[in-house]
Amino acid sequence: RDKSLIEFLFSDVDIGSLGRLSLPRTPLLYENAALLMLEEHCDAWPLLCDTSRFAVVWLEKYLRHYQPLTVKYDDLRLQLESCLSDGHVLILTDCDMKRLAQDKRIRQVLVNQRRFIQSQHPFKLLIQDHEVECSPQFRLFLHTTQLPAHVPHSLAAYANIIKFSLTRDCLEEVFLDRFLEIEKPRIDTERK
Repeated sequence: RDKSLIEFLFSDVDIGSLGRLSLPRTPLLYENAALLMLEEHCDAWPLLCDTSRFAVVWLEKYLRHYQPLTVKYDDLRLQLESCLSDGHVLILTDCDMKRLAQDKRIRQVLVNQRRFIQSQHPFKLLIQDHEVECSPQFRLFLHTTQLPAHVPHSLAAYANIIKFSLTRDCLEEVFLDRFLEIEKPRIDTERK
C-alpha cells in the first residue's frame, strides 16, 4: 500500500492529534505539518512562506504546550535575547526577507541551529555586541508572507523553507470547520 509522507513518518495517534488542532485534513497541509514536526532532525530552522498566515495560527496551536512567544519581526527588540536565555519557543512573523538576511542577530541564531539541537548544556553566542547565554531548549520558527522565490540565497542556506499554501480543498475544509464550530452549539441548544 502506498503511504503518504505523514503516514510513513508518524503513527495514527500523532496524525489524529493533528486533526484536533484544526489543521485541515488535506495531503498538502499534512506534508507541511510533517516537516514542522520533524524539526529536531533538520539542519535548519523552519521558514514558513505563507501568504494567508494560516501556518502561524496552526503553529501556535501545535506548540501551545511550549507557550510560544509570537512577535512580528518589526517589533522584535529584547524578546530574542530573553527567549534564547530562557529556552522559549519564538515564532517570528511577517519577516521581510531582505532585512532578515541582513539582520546579524538572526544570522547568528540561524548559523548555530545545530548547537541548540545537539547541546545538553547552556552555551554562549555573540548576539550583536554582547554575549548571551543560550538554553538548548530554544526553538525558532520564522514566517513570511513572501513566496519562496523571494528568499535570498544567503538566508535560504540556513533555513528549511516550507511553502505553506492553502488549496481550494483546504479552504473548503477550513470554512466548513469554522461554520461547524460556530453553529454546532446553536444546533445543540435547538435540539434540547
